[in-house]
Amino acid sequence: MAFETLDPFSRHFAESLFAVYPQWKPFAKVEKADGSGSSYLAVEVVPAPNSDVATGLYILTENDEVTIGFDSYHCHFDWPARDTDLTVDPMAFVSAILDERVAVVSVWEGEKWCGSWLMIEGREPDHDKYGGPGRRLRIRSWNGTLDRDVTPFLGS
Repeated sequence: MAFETLDPFSRHFAESLFAVYPQWKPFAKVEKADGSGSSYLAVEVVPAPNSDVATGLYILTENDEVTIGFDSYHCHFDWPARDTDLTVDPMAFVSAILDERVAVVSVWEGEKWCGSWLMIEGREPDHDKYGGPGRRLRIRSWNGTLDRDVTPFLGS
């Protein structure tokens, strides 16, 4: 990959990312931003080792922000991070995904996606809150150890 063609923001983040995960360099691409002509980093680490996920782990640095996604969830980060918390620091967030300290929870009504969020540090989602006819919670983690589908029910 031609790091020198990345915009300065992307180059700075790429240096930090590949210092920790050099094995991901083969998954990296340089993408062109629409309109601006600048180049950003795109990394997709696929597939997740043992998990049935919609998408593997992906990292983008377009528009001077870091976007990280996994399965049916994505979030945006500033760089450099202001804090080391996994909700603020993209490097901490990546580590949390790989270590399975976070999993993605998504709500589905049949084949229709209704929303996603993180299950942090094994805190179980409120199954009843998302109940309803035909709804299910899909939980996915990097290694698949937390993977399961749950059909919530209404009330107790």
